[in-house]
Amino acid sequence: MVNWYNEFEQWCKDCKVRPRVHRLWDAWNKHSFGAFSDWQRTGGVGIIHYEAFRLLANLHQIKSGRPTKETQQLIETTLLHPGPDVVVCDEGHLLKNTSTKTTAAVMKINTLRRIVLTGTPLQNHLMEFYTLLSFVRPNFLIGRSEFKYLFRDPIETGRTKNCDIDAGTLMMRRAHVLQNLFTGYVHRLHNSVLASYLPPKFDYAIFINLSRLQKDIYKSYLDHRALNSTTTGGNFLMDYHVLVKIVTHPILIPNSRNYSSREAERDSFDASFEDSEDISFLPSSDWFSAIVDSYKDLTNEIELSGKMVVLISILKSCALVEDKILIFSQFLTSLDLIEEVLLLLDKEAEMKANDELFSSASSTSPEQQRWRKYVEFYRIDGNTHPDARQYACDTFNNDNRYLKMDFVFHRLN
Repeated sequence: MVNWYNEFEQWCKDCKVRPRVHRLWDAWNKHSFGAFSDWQRTGGVGIIHYEAFRLLANLHQIKSGRPTKETQQLIETTLLHPGPDVVVCDEGHLLKNTSTKTTAAVMKINTLRRIVLTGTPLQNHLMEFYTLLSFVRPNFLIGRSEFKYLFRDPIETGRTKNCDIDAGTLMMRRAHVLQNLFTGYVHRLHNSVLASYLPPKFDYAIFINLSRLQKDIYKSYLDHRALNSTTTGGNFLMDYHVLVKIVTHPILIPNSRNYSSREAERDSFDASFEDSEDISFLPSSDWFSAIVDSYKDLTNEIELSGKMVVLISILKSCALVEDKILIFSQFLTSLDLIEEVLLLLDKEAEMKANDELFSSASSTSPEQQRWRKYVEFYRIDGNTHPDARQYACDTFNNDNRYLKMDFVFHRLN
């Protein structure tokens, strides 16, 4: 929300008629609804996120802390009946499911001029496509069941590998009819439209060898699962979850002696599947404890992880030439580890800078590069306040201030 607000402030500052921008998303959190009356009186752009809209569109369902009747009438008038003159829904793919409360709330809007923006391809799931189109242009398409019968079913059947010629021909015809229906109010833009505005991008896939400890733990886990597969059954997602953490750093393994119950609880929220922390099939630490017992502190042993060795090397090299870095991770505990390693490197750099042996060394040498939180790097995850998140992004993008790095939890909304 803050980002949208700042976009208006940046790109409209030179407009002859500068639109007023209202922070409607703060109304629910602060229980101050003056922004709605200001918006109704002065016009302009009102910005609100889906969760706040859903709550405000269903005030009649709230049992305690409900606003006054006058406030409820004001919110209903500004948001729903008749609503704003134009509605723009960013991240429109969030409305693809008719069974969600958010979609149901948005469908209550009476505004006729509607725009949905999304960067997520929806054409491969026709019913999700149908839901969005029904919102953008109500009562234009046929009913949901008729759409399934006339378009969804024959098109999906004709796309199967073993369909006959008649099914393939029918699929092509129905797809052609459907495309003609959408012409004029469905606009697809390829990323080529931005090619002239963006610098060239280079993608590199780096294959990194595991350390000796990681190889031993990896093999031990596979042997353990092979021995216990008859009693515990197969769980591909769980195996993937554990093995990914092994190849990141041994300290991230659930049930390791360096992996606390608090960290396991936190990781249950950032896993890529619901039952990722159901590690009941693992004995306490028998399957790998004998391997790691010879290591006193896994956190301080960067070389125990091939990925961490390469990552630190990249960070130091980029810092020397003042390249900015973004690191994305799907595990909060991985972000914890990266942060701990950076702070450890900063502590070592500070000690070396104060050492007489390094007093004549260049301050830009890799050994003396500083890695202070909120100075050289920021961390953004689900616990980061939106204002702090926006400040970190603005600081990172500020050409006048050198910030080395942001690292981000990759499922942030």
